[in-house]
Amino acid sequence: MVHKYMANPESLFWKQIKSALVDHGYFLTRIETLTVSGVPDVFGIYKGRSFWCELKSNRVNYPALNKYQIVWINRAIKHGGVVLILVKAQEQRALKIYRIKDFFTDPRSLSPDFIIKIPVRWPLFVDKFTTALMT
Repeated sequence: MVHKYMANPESLFWKQIKSALVDHGYFLTRIETLTVSGVPDVFGIYKGRSFWCELKSNRVNYPALNKYQIVWINRAIKHGGVVLILVKAQEQRALKIYRIKDFFTDPRSLSPDFIIKIPVRWPLFVDKFTTALMT
C-alpha cells in the first residue's frame, strides 16, 4: 500500500497566504520554534511596519489559541507590537482576519475585523489584510 504525504492544513494555509502577500511587497518569515511557547507562526514587514501573525486552520468559529499563545500575544500588544490572527474556519468556509489591539483572556471573545468566504478571492484578502495591518 502506498501512502501519500499529506501536509497539515496549517502548512497548506501558510503557502497560500505567503504566495498572496509576497506578490504584493510583503516580507514574510515562517517561525518554527520548539524552545519558546506561544510565538506566532509568521513574522512580517510591510512598508516599514513589522508584525506577527498566528495562523489557524480549524473547525471552530474562533481562534483556537492555547494559553501560551494568549500570554505571548498580550505581552506583544502591551509593548506596542502588531499581532494579527488568520483563521481558516473550515466549518464556516471562511477566512477570518483578526487584528488584536486589546488585552484578552478568552479567544472566543474576539471578533474578526474581516471575513472572506472560501474560495478566497486573494486580491480581496490582500486588501483586507493590509487594511487590518495598517489601521
